[in-house]
Amino acid sequence: MWLTTLTFYLFILIGGAHLLRKNLRNRQTAKLKHCGFYSIGGEFFSLKKWLMYCLLWLRAWRQRQKPIRVWDRELLQQWEESEKPQQLDQNDKDSIDSVYFYGGELESDKPAIVIRMARRPDRVAELWFLVRMPDGTILEHPVQPNTHVTNCSPDTFSAGGFTITCDEPMNYWSLRYHGLMKRGIADQLEPQATSHNLDDYVTVNLRAKFRASVNPFDAKTDLSPKIVAEFLAREPWSSAFFAKLKRNEEQVHLEQWGMLTGEMTVGTQRYDLNMSAYRDHSYGLRNWRQYYRYAAHFGYLENGSFFSFGSVSIPQTTTHVKYGYIYLPYGKKCAIDGHDLNLWEKGEITEPPKNYQVRLIANGKDYKVEVRAGENIPLYVQSASCVLFERFTEFTVNGIRGWGITEYCYWHHSPLEGTPEGSLPMPIVPGALSNEDTLVVDLDQQDCCVRSLTGGKGSQLAVASKIFNESGRSDVRVPKGFVVTTNAYREFIQANTVLWEGINELRAAATSGKGGSLEPACKSLIKAFASATLPASVTEVVMNSLDRIFSGESEIRFAVRSSGVSEDGSSASSAGQMETFLGVNRDELPVKIVECWASLFCHRAVQYRHSVGQGIDASMAVVVQGMVPATAAGVLFSQDPISGCSSLMKIEANFGLGESVVSGLVTPDSFTVRRFPDGYKTIEDRQLGEKSEVMQVGESGGLETRHSDEKVSSLSDKRVLALAELGEELEKRYGAAVDVEFALVDDTIHLLQVRPVTAMGPETLDDVMHEFDSSFSYKEGWLTTANIGEMSPGAMTPLTLSTFGRAVDWSMIKYKATKSGIVPEISRPMSGLACSANHLLINMMELGLGSEVMSLFGKFDMACIALLGRTLDEPTRDDLRRYTDGEANLLDKIWNAVCDILTIYQSTKLTEAWEKKFQDGYHVMPQYTAKEQYMELDSRMPDYAQCWCDTIINTGKSAVNSMVLVSIFNEQFGLNEQTFSKLALCLSNCENVYSADVPTALHNLAVDLSNSPNCSAFLALSPKDAANWLLSYESGKAGESFRSFINRHGFRCIREAEFREVSWRAAPEKIVAIMQATISAGLVRREAKETLTIDEIVEQLELRNPLTRRLVKALIPLARRGVASREWGKAISIRMVDAIKEGYKHLGQLMVKEELAPDTDLVYFFTHRELGLLVDRKDTSSLIKKALKRRAALPRQNALQLPELIKGNPRFDLLAEQERPRSPPGARRGSGEQLSVAGMPVSRGSVTGRARVIRNLQDAAEIEKDDVLIVPYTDVGWTPYFPLISGLATEKGGLLSHGAVVAREFGIPCIVGAKQATSLFKTGDFVDLDGERGLLRLAEQQQE
Repeated sequence: MWLTTLTFYLFILIGGAHLLRKNLRNRQTAKLKHCGFYSIGGEFFSLKKWLMYCLLWLRAWRQRQKPIRVWDRELLQQWEESEKPQQLDQNDKDSIDSVYFYGGELESDKPAIVIRMARRPDRVAELWFLVRMPDGTILEHPVQPNTHVTNCSPDTFSAGGFTITCDEPMNYWSLRYHGLMKRGIADQLEPQATSHNLDDYVTVNLRAKFRASVNPFDAKTDLSPKIVAEFLAREPWSSAFFAKLKRNEEQVHLEQWGMLTGEMTVGTQRYDLNMSAYRDHSYGLRNWRQYYRYAAHFGYLENGSFFSFGSVSIPQTTTHVKYGYIYLPYGKKCAIDGHDLNLWEKGEITEPPKNYQVRLIANGKDYKVEVRAGENIPLYVQSASCVLFERFTEFTVNGIRGWGITEYCYWHHSPLEGTPEGSLPMPIVPGALSNEDTLVVDLDQQDCCVRSLTGGKGSQLAVASKIFNESGRSDVRVPKGFVVTTNAYREFIQANTVLWEGINELRAAATSGKGGSLEPACKSLIKAFASATLPASVTEVVMNSLDRIFSGESEIRFAVRSSGVSEDGSSASSAGQMETFLGVNRDELPVKIVECWASLFCHRAVQYRHSVGQGIDASMAVVVQGMVPATAAGVLFSQDPISGCSSLMKIEANFGLGESVVSGLVTPDSFTVRRFPDGYKTIEDRQLGEKSEVMQVGESGGLETRHSDEKVSSLSDKRVLALAELGEELEKRYGAAVDVEFALVDDTIHLLQVRPVTAMGPETLDDVMHEFDSSFSYKEGWLTTANIGEMSPGAMTPLTLSTFGRAVDWSMIKYKATKSGIVPEISRPMSGLACSANHLLINMMELGLGSEVMSLFGKFDMACIALLGRTLDEPTRDDLRRYTDGEANLLDKIWNAVCDILTIYQSTKLTEAWEKKFQDGYHVMPQYTAKEQYMELDSRMPDYAQCWCDTIINTGKSAVNSMVLVSIFNEQFGLNEQTFSKLALCLSNCENVYSADVPTALHNLAVDLSNSPNCSAFLALSPKDAANWLLSYESGKAGESFRSFINRHGFRCIREAEFREVSWRAAPEKIVAIMQATISAGLVRREAKETLTIDEIVEQLELRNPLTRRLVKALIPLARRGVASREWGKAISIRMVDAIKEGYKHLGQLMVKEELAPDTDLVYFFTHRELGLLVDRKDTSSLIKKALKRRAALPRQNALQLPELIKGNPRFDLLAEQERPRSPPGARRGSGEQLSVAGMPVSRGSVTGRARVIRNLQDAAEIEKDDVLIVPYTDVGWTPYFPLISGLATEKGGLLSHGAVVAREFGIPCIVGAKQATSLFKTGDFVDLDGERGLLRLAEQQQE
């Protein structure tokens, strides 16, 4: 290392001396600036550039020397921090946190979209939202061209009706908007009269999700040293210059490419979105007044490449910054080394140019970019100190078409005067209580605003009271009263031992996993509350408060409302689940307070809290207010609660008390108010309800209901609009939509409740079904379910996707890194794998990186045969070249081949090391708390991912030698059934095949049991009792064999990679049931399989060339060892799965115990990251609701059938699959027609027998002796049935798939890749299975 560093600095010294001499000899005398703004270098430009380049190159080189870890927890944490809404410096107006999204397609019938939201201090934001319709029409957000928006959410990306959330850092973002957009381009900055004509607007409903395709481009670390050195060398260097640069370095700018999916409705026209997309997230400091100009370009190309480049001028620091990068289709990130986009040549005086060219240099290649920009859409930022022109743009790069955005920024010469509009002050909640032990607090006291003291309802009423008291408004008020605090509740519980014991019993029932025991426990606890009385200390302060607040009002009645700490939140409301009492007399008050507390434990409330991860023993306050003699009352929603439309407000009301409305007793009057961008409101729709009942306070207390024949509206138009104004003001104050319960007395509006709207814009079933779908940005790409569909068939749970999927994808990233020149960095979005509706697929284009296009020994056809059992017409070699951005030269191909061989053979030693760890007892240590258990699991994730990586690469050996044999046979026989049959012959006697030991061991165990005197008793037992007997020492030799089997193979099961599946060790009764069925059906005693010597095999191969025969003879043992190595490596990886699986199982148990989840099974429906948030108790209710929806959607996802080979987005194949005919071309079942299906022969021999069609393992008990088994696939879960069957045909699989390997070891004829065989044949058919020619057909005798 020291020698490298010394050489590097000597190189700098010599080069610097040469450039210094050159600069001194040729002093520049030209002016130092273009157009008076842009520095051009000065006399020491070349020397400065050289020195800066060397320093930057060294920094980049050191960065590359850092070890790349499979599961880089430090990097993942950095991403977590960088993607969340940033903390803004409220004292620095330049503080900014900005997100930008673009989505569009070339020549598409879908809209193109641009969204930017930049959070600023004081709840201000810069917002623009543009839509380019397919006909070229532009739609704008109503605030444009000014982008200044106020009264935004202080800590989320929510402004102007738009909500943007990060679902998973560097992977998924959700975008929601439902509101008005203006038609056409507004170009006048001066205030104009806002149109109140709806024809000038259109309602737009956007529900979209950004899905990343590549890792982010970080402007701090990923720019080319050449381009940075050049623009830094242009500037005069001084200490002040570098100080300003350091300040600029505090900014973070991350860019990422992917897809924008979802749906968008414009008016009545609905569009399904599936388009290429770009996003950036920038935060730090930004003062638009310092920008003189910039020109930014970004877009995607038809070949799957993405690019971004531009130039920026900030005279105070760097007058002409150039930047840029290109992402190649396969994910390689190429920083642009230079381009000729000089600002002084592109629209310096006039408007931005429309058509022009730019030349780029990146990845050692020249790129000619042709730009054809659309209309200029002006956007004014920061009091119009700058004007930006956004243009939807067509690009052509080296003849390849593309689409994207060009954005030009100009310093604006006429900024707006005065201070821009500010936000209304938000209610300030005290950070600490003035009296932490208070039992009662008045609604107008500061402490009442604290949720932990007064609950959700009480704290929000106190906040509303504070708002309107401070505003001085007399027409809006909160009815006076007080709150009996959570301190009083705790004192009450502690004074009643029976209640405390009852709560503990209820908690035990909730955490036992037996949901049915909750209701009896709730009833018992409610009964105990009925016998309890309010402590004297609490009664005294309550009565004192009544006397003080309601002095002289002896006839007043009270409203007593429950106020749970966890209710009326943004993610869980508990609305209507706990008691409210109206018309309460003074003497009844202590009893009603206790009844409110008792309602905390009614079954519906407990069940709700239990289902969303809230504690059973929640805390509650009670709100006591004087009743309002309402003439009318009801509910106000500041946004439409059904659609979530921000431009519509809903009001429902009735005469009398509002209880008739909220309880659903009557059909109330309903009003829809339309609000325009300038705040103007009009009643768009009114529906008068029947209002047949009116509720009022009775003379002696309580409520009275009287019949009403009122046909008039309960609210005048003036009152409706006044309520709408109030709703808008509250929305601005809270920075979010609200719903309000109100009562009217004369001209005064009384607020009875203010809370966040919790059910606005719920996720659709389609959202849940495709939540984890990958970004399929390369539309010419090919995907396959082969191989991965055998290892992980069906839909996977989110937990498995987030761990197994990531680990397998990493192994492919590392593999391609040896061939493609990319840096093998951890990838948040999957690239080697893809996901659609929770089904995993392999990216066939990634195989191109190991093909003849990039490697000397690579063959794409051989890779296809290994995966799919056949060659493919597409993708072609030209397709692979386009994906890899050209074919590698000969030297690179040789180097790539050497790297490939070294990587594969090094993996054997690494796999052996993992085997040693498991022999030494590797496991996840059980912890005592859910958080500790999660931390333990999280610390094991690098091991989990690395183990999969090493073992998967190790399996490459099994394919290498086998594919060499296929290549040899191909030369003489061609790629046909004969070649595959000959390979099957070569692989027919592999030794030490781990998975083949499973049926053999079970077969031998069945023999021992059938010969045992206890056989009849064994068969009479239930599978669980029989398993317990075998695990006991009373079972003798059979039990010893069974325990040995469990010790060796107990970690295995069906769908082994899936964490939710239970292993044989955890549920041995699964294996026992198979043995009982086998013995009951009559044990199959197979004759010894014919074993041929290698010489005999070579003789049967009929090879003409003597040298070829000798080569094949040497390769056969290597190929056989490769098969054994593959099965051995897979068993090692499943051992790791089993260890982690047990850890997650224990985590689920702890989560239930700690009331973080309603049941243990739900743990599998969170991602690994979400489990970390859950144990930290962050937004538990939202996470649990999401997990419950995922679990409900999983059966539907499992029912989906993906084709084996897919081009483009699998989602469209899923839709088409429902209408696709199930029979392959030429396969018919009719008179005179013989039904047959072809596949790849992988185990020689032929058999005629009864077909047994099984589509899932749950029906495998139907298998009988000598059946020809026809299944979609097999994994190790099927192997116990192999001793029973006489032949095997699978719809999926290849030469080295699990079924092929085990069938060869048992001498069972087998074909794989028999498309739709489970649909074309039925159980009971008499079939011929030809393992020589690869055919499955109906037997002729049956046809007659």
